[in-house]
Amino acid sequence: MQPRSQFSQRPSETIPITPTEPDWWKHRLFCYWGDQSMLRFGRNRKKPVKVRRLITLKKRGFFWLVLPVTGNKHPDFFCLSRTECICLDDEKPNSLYDKGYLCPRAETVPQVGLITEIGVVNHLTTPKILEWYQKHQMSL
Repeated sequence: MQPRSQFSQRPSETIPITPTEPDWWKHRLFCYWGDQSMLRFGRNRKKPVKVRRLITLKKRGFFWLVLPVTGNKHPDFFCLSRTECICLDDEKPNSLYDKGYLCPRAETVPQVGLITEIGVVNHLTTPKILEWYQKHQMSL
Protein backbone atom coordinates (compact mmCIF):
# COMPACT_ATOMS: atom_id res chain seq x y z
CA MET A 1 0.00 0.00 0.00
CA GLN A 2 1.33 3.44 -0.90
CA PRO A 3 1.73 6.16 1.74
CA ARG A 4 -0.95 8.83 2.02
CA SER A 5 1.50 11.41 0.76
CA GLN A 6 0.64 10.11 -2.70
CA PHE A 7 -2.11 12.75 -2.87
CA SER A 8 0.48 15.51 -2.96
CA GLN A 9 2.46 13.97 -5.81
CA ARG A 10 2.78 15.98 -8.99
CA PRO A 11 0.70 14.44 -11.80
CA SER A 12 2.57 13.23 -14.83
CA GLU A 13 -0.25 14.30 -17.09
CA THR A 14 -3.58 16.07 -16.67
CA ILE A 15 -5.10 15.68 -20.13
CA PRO A 16 -8.80 15.00 -19.54
CA ILE A 17 -10.34 11.73 -20.66
CA THR A 18 -13.98 11.79 -21.72
CA PRO A 19 -16.09 10.79 -18.72
CA THR A 20 -18.46 7.86 -18.74
CA GLU A 21 -21.78 9.11 -17.41
CA PRO A 22 -24.10 6.97 -15.28
CA ASP A 23 -27.80 6.89 -16.10
CA TRP A 24 -28.54 8.48 -12.72
CA TRP A 25 -26.04 11.33 -13.21
CA LYS A 26 -28.35 14.32 -12.98
CA HIS A 27 -27.84 16.24 -9.72
CA ARG A 28 -26.17 13.27 -8.05
CA LEU A 29 -22.75 12.48 -6.66
CA PHE A 30 -20.71 9.33 -6.97
CA CYS A 31 -17.34 10.17 -5.44
CA TYR A 32 -16.32 12.16 -2.38
CA TRP A 33 -13.43 14.60 -2.08
CA GLY A 34 -12.46 16.90 0.77
CA ASP A 35 -9.79 17.63 3.35
CA GLN A 36 -11.47 15.29 5.82
CA SER A 37 -13.45 13.07 3.48
CA MET A 38 -14.29 9.46 4.20
CA LEU A 39 -13.00 8.40 0.80
CA ARG A 40 -9.63 10.04 1.10
CA PHE A 41 -8.84 9.12 4.69
CA GLY A 42 -11.17 6.18 5.29
CA ARG A 43 -12.81 7.70 8.34
CA ASN A 44 -16.01 6.07 9.51
CA ARG A 45 -18.14 8.96 10.75
CA LYS A 46 -21.31 8.69 12.80
CA LYS A 47 -22.96 11.67 11.14
CA PRO A 48 -23.27 12.77 7.51
CA VAL A 49 -20.29 14.78 6.30
CA LYS A 50 -20.73 18.09 4.51
CA VAL A 51 -18.80 18.56 1.33
CA ARG A 52 -15.70 20.75 1.59
CA ARG A 53 -15.17 21.19 -2.13
CA LEU A 54 -18.03 20.61 -4.52
CA ILE A 55 -17.38 21.10 -8.20
CA THR A 56 -19.47 20.74 -11.32
CA LEU A 57 -18.42 20.33 -14.92
CA LYS A 58 -18.96 23.49 -16.95
CA LYS A 59 -21.81 23.36 -19.46
CA ARG A 60 -23.25 20.28 -17.77
CA GLY A 61 -26.16 19.99 -15.36
CA PHE A 62 -24.72 17.57 -12.87
CA PHE A 63 -22.30 17.51 -9.95
CA TRP A 64 -19.17 15.52 -9.18
CA LEU A 65 -17.23 15.02 -5.99
CA VAL A 66 -13.70 14.11 -6.87
CA LEU A 67 -10.13 13.47 -5.74
CA PRO A 68 -7.13 15.59 -6.68
CA VAL A 69 -5.15 14.17 -9.59
CA THR A 70 -2.12 12.11 -8.59
CA GLY A 71 0.90 10.96 -10.56
CA ASN A 72 -0.65 7.73 -11.81
CA LYS A 73 -3.36 6.99 -14.34
CA HIS A 74 -5.88 4.18 -14.04
CA PRO A 75 -8.39 2.98 -16.66
CA ASP A 76 -11.21 3.13 -14.10
CA PHE A 77 -10.71 6.86 -13.64
CA PHE A 78 -10.73 9.93 -15.84
CA CYS A 79 -9.15 13.33 -15.26
CA LEU A 80 -10.81 16.71 -15.15
CA SER A 81 -8.65 19.76 -15.73
CA ARG A 82 -9.02 22.81 -13.53
CA THR A 83 -10.54 24.73 -16.44
CA GLU A 84 -13.34 22.18 -16.74
CA CYS A 85 -14.47 22.69 -13.17
CA ILE A 86 -16.43 25.24 -11.18
CA CYS A 87 -16.06 25.37 -7.42
CA LEU A 88 -19.38 25.58 -5.57
CA ASP A 89 -17.80 26.15 -2.17
CA ASP A 90 -19.37 29.38 -0.84
CA GLU A 91 -16.50 30.07 1.54
CA LYS A 92 -13.77 29.64 -1.08
CA PRO A 93 -15.42 30.15 -4.49
CA ASN A 94 -12.13 30.25 -6.39
CA SER A 95 -10.54 27.32 -4.60
CA LEU A 96 -9.70 24.67 -7.17
CA TYR A 97 -6.81 22.23 -7.25
CA ASP A 98 -4.36 23.51 -9.90
CA LYS A 99 -3.52 20.09 -11.31
CA GLY A 100 -7.10 19.02 -11.85
CA TYR A 101 -9.19 16.23 -10.37
CA LEU A 102 -9.50 12.48 -10.59
CA CYS A 103 -12.97 10.99 -10.92
CA PRO A 104 -14.13 7.37 -11.22
CA ARG A 105 -15.95 6.14 -14.29
CA ALA A 106 -19.58 5.37 -13.57
CA GLU A 107 -19.33 1.65 -14.19
CA THR A 108 -16.48 1.19 -11.70
CA VAL A 109 -18.28 2.59 -8.66
CA PRO A 110 -20.73 0.55 -6.55
CA GLN A 111 -24.00 2.32 -7.25
CA VAL A 112 -26.30 0.63 -4.73
CA GLY A 113 -26.51 2.87 -1.68
CA LEU A 114 -23.99 5.34 -3.04
CA ILE A 115 -26.37 7.81 -4.65
CA THR A 116 -26.60 10.71 -2.21
CA GLU A 117 -28.10 14.12 -1.73
CA ILE A 118 -25.90 16.89 -3.02
CA GLY A 119 -23.45 18.02 -0.37
CA VAL A 120 -23.83 15.07 2.02
CA VAL A 121 -22.50 11.53 2.10
CA ASN A 122 -24.54 9.31 4.41
CA HIS A 123 -22.41 7.33 6.85
CA LEU A 124 -24.22 4.11 5.89
CA THR A 125 -22.50 4.22 2.51
CA THR A 126 -19.03 4.26 4.09
CA PRO A 127 -18.36 0.49 3.88
CA LYS A 128 -19.28 0.46 0.18
CA ILE A 129 -17.08 3.47 -0.54
CA LEU A 130 -14.14 2.07 1.38
CA GLU A 131 -14.45 -1.38 -0.17
CA TRP A 132 -14.39 0.16 -3.63
CA TYR A 133 -11.59 2.58 -2.76
CA GLN A 134 -9.33 -0.09 -1.27
CA LYS A 135 -9.46 -2.05 -4.53
CA HIS A 136 -8.18 1.00 -6.42
CA GLN A 137 -5.89 2.44 -3.77
CA MET A 138 -2.69 1.11 -5.31
CA SER A 139 -3.46 2.85 -8.59
CA LEU A 140 -4.33 6.28 -7.22
